[in-house]
Amino acid sequence: MDGPGLWMMLIAVFAPAVVTSLTLFLPRKAITLRTVLTLGGFGASFGALCWRISSMGVGDSTDAIVGFPFAESIHLNMTFNPDALGLFFGLLVSGIGTLIVLYARGYFGPDRDSLYRFFPTLGLFATAMMGVVLADNMLAMLTFWELTSLSSFLLIGWDRDNPKAVKLALQALATTGLGGLALMGGILLMATATGEWSLSGVISVLSSGHLPEQHAGMIPWAFALMFLGGATKSAQWPFHYWLPGAMAAPTPVSAYLHSATMVKAGVYLFARMWPGLETFEFWGPTLAPFGAVTMLLGGYLALRSTELKKIFAYTTVSQLGLLTCMYGLSASGFVHVSGGHDGGHGAQEASNALWPVMQILNHALYKAPLFIIAG
Repeated sequence: MDGPGLWMMLIAVFAPAVVTSLTLFLPRKAITLRTVLTLGGFGASFGALCWRISSMGVGDSTDAIVGFPFAESIHLNMTFNPDALGLFFGLLVSGIGTLIVLYARGYFGPDRDSLYRFFPTLGLFATAMMGVVLADNMLAMLTFWELTSLSSFLLIGWDRDNPKAVKLALQALATTGLGGLALMGGILLMATATGEWSLSGVISVLSSGHLPEQHAGMIPWAFALMFLGGATKSAQWPFHYWLPGAMAAPTPVSAYLHSATMVKAGVYLFARMWPGLETFEFWGPTLAPFGAVTMLLGGYLALRSTELKKIFAYTTVSQLGLLTCMYGLSASGFVHVSGGHDGGHGAQEASNALWPVMQILNHALYKAPLFIIAG
């Protein structure tokens, strides 16, 4: 599928970065015009997704995947999958991002120098995050994944004259960057084992059971590396330390990156891989314990904290642990559903998949305003 569908996906992913980069050519004193243009970029991203939903609906068919060749020799193609999960996260990223732009205008006030460099950096991060949640090609997703680490480094270390802020930004970059390297290793192993370089293709092979026997031994190792990448990004124990340290960032950054978007990237990866890996014996025993420990530890550290932003940060860690734990428990078949075999299994899968998604939305809608109030 191409045409308008492809153009809408390109607008949804790249509009924030492209439009906000244009604001660099405006005079620094043009605060209002800079804000309006930035709002236009984020609004165009949100509107493109709304157009996609209104004109084509929401579905999980592979026929909805759009894209174009980019670097075929290394299996890197710009393909996007606007399915229900991708559209949900895309609307979350672009919608809350639009509100954060308005808040940032009030937060920085007449500080035209800060707004001059803040909006382009925020736009770069938004594009990176939109690419993570909408990309179907695994190498394209990895590229956007690493862009989130780089752009978040610039935002966390916003106060570049403060050595502590720079140190904490480097800490976050090192943790999530090394996790990205692990994710790359997992992607290469997964693609070798399944013969697919797209997320939709990998899930199709894994869920159908048509995995080549000679490559079956690669799947646990591929999963372990991909889990490591997701765990670092979503601050799972023992990598939870970087998220409270990232509170050195300005409040608009905390409200956007560390409640509604970047810290959800790991959870998104687990949600994306869940249909293909939930039946494997290592899925539940890995996600559930790590998520449970993170949930309990985050709650305990939040009770011990006295600084408002750190309390919110540790409760975010706890919620991320809860979401990870739920995706792990969903594979254990603990939900009892009466009825026919096929209908019961389908209802159980829908129940297990829907709860974490609704909690992701719930957490974003209350935690971002809490950070704003703290600011």
